[in-house]
Amino acid sequence: MVRRLKVLNTPQGDDAEAAERSPLAWTAICGALTLSLFLPLSAVGLWVGARLASSTGSGAGALPLVAAFAVSAWSAGAIAGRFGTRLVARHGLFGGALGGLLTLLPAGLAGALSPWTVALGATLFLVAVGAGCAWLGARYGIRKRPGLG
Repeated sequence: MVRRLKVLNTPQGDDAEAAERSPLAWTAICGALTLSLFLPLSAVGLWVGARLASSTGSGAGALPLVAAFAVSAWSAGAIAGRFGTRLVARHGLFGGALGGLLTLLPAGLAGALSPWTVALGATLFLVAVGAGCAWLGARYGIRKRPGLG
């Protein structure tokens, strides 16, 4: 029977810095990344939504915008899960919720959240969608870490 010892690789350079980051830092990175990915995708979602609403004549024009936010939250969770070595899926969930709250910031500054019912509904919706999609993305990213399969 051949006995093999595990080789311990110490991360160097940027990988060492990423390994030292706490899960809380990766949660904040996931939230900020959700917003930064959503902003360019929202321009595409608004364009597609306008075309969809004009062709169908229904309220389906918001669906591409929701899909753009879901894709950005999932992608942010996947990136944080892949590179955050101490991150677990729960931290991705919190990062997506933070991303949903950060996404409300530009809308609030533009005055789009004027009645409190709209603000409450948008907050609940974005936090729920962001948390769920980022949690799924973090689970995917964790599975894609080197050495885990």
